[in-house]
Amino acid sequence: MIPTVGFRETYYSARTSGQAQPEVINQSLRRQYAIFELDLRTPTLERRFESRRLGEFKHVIEPVVAYRRIHGIDNLDQTLRFDEEDAIADTNEVEFGIVNRIFRSRKTRPGASQEFEFLSLSLIQKYYFDPTFGGVFRPGESNTFYPLDTLTGFSTMGIQRNLAPTTFIARVTPRGSITYDVRADYDIRLQGLRDASFSTSWQQDRIFLAGTYFRTRAIEPGSFEANHIQGQAGYGSPLRGFSASLTLSYNLQTGTLLNSHSRVNYMWDCCGVSFEFQQFDLGARTESRLNFSFSLRGIGNFGNIKRPESLF
Repeated sequence: MIPTVGFRETYYSARTSGQAQPEVINQSLRRQYAIFELDLRTPTLERRFESRRLGEFKHVIEPVVAYRRIHGIDNLDQTLRFDEEDAIADTNEVEFGIVNRIFRSRKTRPGASQEFEFLSLSLIQKYYFDPTFGGVFRPGESNTFYPLDTLTGFSTMGIQRNLAPTTFIARVTPRGSITYDVRADYDIRLQGLRDASFSTSWQQDRIFLAGTYFRTRAIEPGSFEANHIQGQAGYGSPLRGFSASLTLSYNLQTGTLLNSHSRVNYMWDCCGVSFEFQQFDLGARTESRLNFSFSLRGIGNFGNIKRPESLF
């Protein structure tokens, strides 16, 4: 049993009007809230097996139980949303589920081996004691805030409910440089699949490739249909020498390129330079941007490029 207690305070120099068509108001806002989390670490079950086809492996079963309480947020509709730390609502919830893990061994050097997680299967769900989240939940509209996004990346909901959709996660790692990930959310109340995604990553020496396909269904008010694919290719390390990367996001449903992100870096022992070009086409927002950065080791960066970011 691991308890966590915290307190957070944020000052905003402006706020939104909180109406259907919100406007920014030049009026300060101070937000304060407390957090309590209780992680119940229950005993795990494990057993070793031997198979002619699969060899020797270990099966581990881990129950998951966690309680979370956030209290004190009464102005979410007036809070400016800069990042995920701003879209937080009151919650009183318990998270529960079960995780199955398969461990195998691989040779690290002659006469030595290391155990690694070959397969994991997770089935997790939540129960909300307060389905209104402190009164900020709006039935029939798009609701996207924490903690709706703690189990899934597709957090939009329009139906008030105590029991959240069931999340299934399968992850296969046949080698240390290859990973496959499958995720899906099933709505028990509406008796249908809400979304599903498949991701993979592959790295060999200085070459990196990754891709994600996901699809969402509009099975309730506030949700939307999506059919997207994302890909990333990279070479080298952004910490030393020459490196480059390219990221693309494509909407298969409309046949449009949503986002492209290309970057080139060269890092010496003392300093480095980076060039970045980004394009967005999200309907309401279309933008092209060229960024540059020059860094001195141990001193800082000069320019408008943050640390290397990745979609995966």
